[in-house]
Amino acid sequence: MTLDASKQIKFTMSDSDFERISELAYLYTGIVFITQKKDMVCRRLSRRLRELDLQTMEAYLPLIDDETKPEVSHFINAISTNLSIFFREPHHFNYLAKTICAQWKITSSTSKKIRVWSAGCSTGEEPYSISMIIKENLNDWDCDIIATDIDSKLIVKARHAVYDLESLGPDGLERKDRWFLSDKRKPGLVKIRSELQEMIEFKCLNLLDDWPTQENFDLIFCRNVAPYFNESSQKKLFDRFADVLNEGGFLVLGHSERL
Repeated sequence: MTLDASKQIKFTMSDSDFERISELAYLYTGIVFITQKKDMVCRRLSRRLRELDLQTMEAYLPLIDDETKPEVSHFINAISTNLSIFFREPHHFNYLAKTICAQWKITSSTSKKIRVWSAGCSTGEEPYSISMIIKENLNDWDCDIIATDIDSKLIVKARHAVYDLESLGPDGLERKDRWFLSDKRKPGLVKIRSELQEMIEFKCLNLLDDWPTQENFDLIFCRNVAPYFNESSQKKLFDRFADVLNEGGFLVLGHSERL
């Protein structure tokens, strides 16, 4: 079958296919797909099936039935969520600027050193937004930001640090001249300034795997990630966050999430 022919296929997913894919998604990532997510999962995997020139969802399953198979990383990338804009849920960044940074000026004034983790960083808008707030409020401080995501393609884009103007959002646009570089040859794109890039280390990481960190954090952002895990995995995740937070540290969740 040719690639052109594969593009004409409208893929369907049987209940048994969805059950098996959900099992593998949970096994590899901890993400839980309820029945109502079946159509969404089918749409996301359909793009990958077309790239592989496959005709059915069933034909895809043997390619991902073992964690060592190379297709598994593409499978994880396909099912992951990556919606992001700069300063998404702006009240969190206002709180970081007005409350957290103000507290650090008191509690960490001697060391002037802080560590931040953006867990589930997608294409990088969140950690870069954090870096802007910290630079604006604690300019001469030593700040290390670790940014992680399960999707390796998103990490590559985050490191590249080039974004469409539409992704800046209103708070990003206000900071465009200060923190972004423009190129007249590419008017619709901007690039993060190097001083912000140097603050952040991007890594590919499954939150349910081991965490390769030697030092604790003063602030952890983990927004709109926990709902993809079941209750027991969420409890495990929050307990582990507590273990790596310094005393008096902050954990920021999405606006609809709770411990």
